[in-house]
Amino acid sequence: MKGRVEKRFQARKLRAFVIRHPLGHLCGYVEIPKGHPAHGVAVGVMGRISPDITYAGDGIIPGRWLVGFYTEYPQPVYRVVERVSALAEIIDEIGGA
Repeated sequence: MKGRVEKRFQARKLRAFVIRHPLGHLCGYVEIPKGHPAHGVAVGVMGRISPDITYAGDGIIPGRWLVGFYTEYPQPVYRVVERVSALAEIIDEIGGA
């Protein structure tokens, strides 16, 4: 894994993470389970669903398809958790997770 996990939690029955990038900024991710319509979908397509999405892939935690974003300026962990939860809600609506 790249970075340090600051928080793991459930958001709309989906696994979610706040990870501190090695350069210091926070990133928020939602894990998309196999079988979900968004699993394996490229970042360009996911970015049309929510402009917040800047990452989709399995390079952060090998073997897990994550969709997420990075923060451009310092934010407390709880703010990133709020944004991840909102993203999970959108993904939940897509697939009924």
